[in-house]
This record gives sequence, structure tokens and C-alpha cells, in this order.
Amino acid sequence: LKSEAAPQPTDRRVPTCRGRRRATARRGAGAMKRGAPAAPVGMPSLEFADIDKAIDKRIFVGKMPNGTGEDELRSTFEGFGALTECRMVPDRGAGSNAIGFVAFNTWSAAHRALLECDGKKQMRGHAGTSSTIVVSFAERTQNVGRGGGIAYAKGLEVSRVFVGRVPEDVSEPELMDKFGHCGTIESVTILPAKSRLRCAFVTYRFWGEAMDAVEQLNGQSLRAGAESMTVVLAQPRDKEVARGGYSAGAGAGHGGSMG
Repeated sequence: LKSEAAPQPTDRRVPTCRGRRRATARRGAGAMKRGAPAAPVGMPSLEFADIDKAIDKRIFVGKMPNGTGEDELRSTFEGFGALTECRMVPDRGAGSNAIGFVAFNTWSAAHRALLECDGKKQMRGHAGTSSTIVVSFAERTQNVGRGGGIAYAKGLEVSRVFVGRVPEDVSEPELMDKFGHCGTIESVTILPAKSRLRCAFVTYRFWGEAMDAVEQLNGQSLRAGAESMTVVLAQPRDKEVARGGYSAGAGAGHGGSMG
């Protein structure tokens, strides 16, 4: 994992979904600062603000052959999405591999580039060898120091978001339409109504798409005149029951940490 400094993000606080697993919420109240369960020691936070503080929509590209140019770097990654930065690091000396940085305008583009190229893609100078480039998210060392973003170096496997404060009469097609522009939706689950507002889960193909949904839709309204939605990364399903939190049909502990 390599790193570059970048501007500090704006903190985003995450409200809880009212009425879900109140007993669980009370048990964890001492460790919950923003309505999310405390992360087990060594596990990365799922809070968007924490992730956005540690990494950006920028990837580090390493183990490129000496002589690799910016044009080749650009042509390798521009097919994944619009680039906001593409540059090679100046000559690092004889015998050193070339490295560079590529930034995208969406999390999904950066994550897809990582998934498809890390340990798989060869540059022209690799011809005749088994060598490949390495790709990881670049740290924001200005915010977290060197190594502070290593937990997110390869992205996360969480691809589901919790959606709170949607109208009681919400439908799957309406959620698909609102959330579909952030990525390919694999499933939508609307939870039983407990009040005039409801909660739901939306599952994408991979983490970068879920991150775009959180960044773009948290605090937005599903429709004109509706309440502002809560959109956060959801806890992995296989950990929810083991930790005594919500099951697939409940919403407490919807954001926060990967356990």
C-alpha cells in the first residue's frame, strides 16, 4: 500500500433507524458514538467518514516495468471510468519498478479497476514474463499517517447498504430506480413497517458501488416531500447473528464496523 496526501473529508454522522432492536442498542450504548456498534479490535470501521478519511477514490499502481509511460498507464485504466488524475512517479533509479497513481470520480470505478487489474494485468514491458502490476487504494497519510488506511487497501467485501427513513408505501421498483444509478443491484429487501417510515437493504455487486450509494444518497429524499434517507454500509450478514445484532429482517446496528 502506497500513499499520498489528500484534502480532509467532511465528517458525516449516521442516525439510527428508530424502533429496531432497542435492547441491542442499549447494550452497546457505551461504545456507540453515532448509532453504530463498536468495531472489534483490529476490524475496520464501516462508517463512511472513517473510510473517506483513510483513503480516496485513488489507486496506487506498482510493479510496473521501468520505461512505462503515462500514456500507457492512462490507457490501462481509463476504460473503468472518468479519470481525475493519472501520473507516473518520476524515475526512482536503476533497478526500481515504476509506480504511479490513478484517481477516478467514483468509488465503483476505482474498486473495479483494482479488482480486475491487481495481480492480473501486465504492461507492455512485462511481455515474456509472469510479472503483473499490483493495485491498491492509496492512503490519505495527511489524515491517518502511513499505514493508517491499510485495512482498506484492497477495498472491503461489504456490498450491502442499509436504507432508513423511507416512506411506508415505498416499493422495490422505486428503490431500484433511485439506487440503480450507483451500480448493479443484486437484491432489494424492504423491512416490515413499524411506523410511518420504513427501512430496507440494497445489495450491490461489490463494495465500490455501495460506497457510491452512501456518498451520493445519504441525506437525500427518496421522492419529493419525503424525509431525508439514512444510507450507510450494512454489517456483513454472517456476523450479525453471531454478535447478537439484527438478523436479515431487522435493522439495528446497521452501520459502523466490520466484525
